[in-house]
Amino acid sequence: MFILSLQFSLGTRTLTKLFGY
Repeated sequence: MFILSLQFSLGTRTLTKLFGY
């Protein structure tokens, strides 16, 4: 499940970059 967690955190960072929060 570690990979799932890592992928989730990466996705969150990507969304943050897109929205520029």
